[in-house]
Amino acid sequence: SLQAAKSLLTSNERMTAYIAELHRKSREPPQIGWNGGKARVSLSDLRLPLMWRDTDHFKNKGDYRRFAVFCLAKIGTQLYDTSLMFPVDRSMTDVTFNDVLLFENVGPDFKLDLEVYAHVLRDDFSIASTPRKIKNTLHSSISRTVGKKLAATLRDELNSGKIGPNFELMASAKLTLEEVDDRVHTHDMKIESTRKYNKTT
Repeated sequence: SLQAAKSLLTSNERMTAYIAELHRKSREPPQIGWNGGKARVSLSDLRLPLMWRDTDHFKNKGDYRRFAVFCLAKIGTQLYDTSLMFPVDRSMTDVTFNDVLLFENVGPDFKLDLEVYAHVLRDDFSIASTPRKIKNTLHSSISRTVGKKLAATLRDELNSGKIGPNFELMASAKLTLEEVDDRVHTHDMKIESTRKYNKTT
């Protein structure tokens, strides 16, 4: 299920963070004495604006795909995930997460990594712009095409060893003490290169 795939990815990322922290501590000399103050850092009111073409959003044509989306935020070994939002489609202008993520005992030199993950939902192969009434021959052709796509997708998953939903990293950002504020701020995110979700027209 989507929730299981999300939990698995979160657990793997948390384990990776612990291993990286152990390696870092093994290379650095132990700190003696006062090493600066610690504080709580919270992250809330996450909102991701979505950019669609005019034909997609206003005319209900074009990109008919639907997505499942969530975010990961981490500082050192502290890692938290947001709720899973789905389905996200072209009718939406943004994705809003109401979660409040709280990090404890954070030093002033912290770096917060914010990552956005997405998965294309495959339970809807309908084409929104297709007329309701179509000829039987066209319907059969579409059915065969969908069947081929399903078979190809299953073969790819079997060959890659990945069965079930697979979330991909879509965008990321690094936040530091300079971005801390009680007010809402806009931050740029780095779009990760992935051909899986690129749509050609």
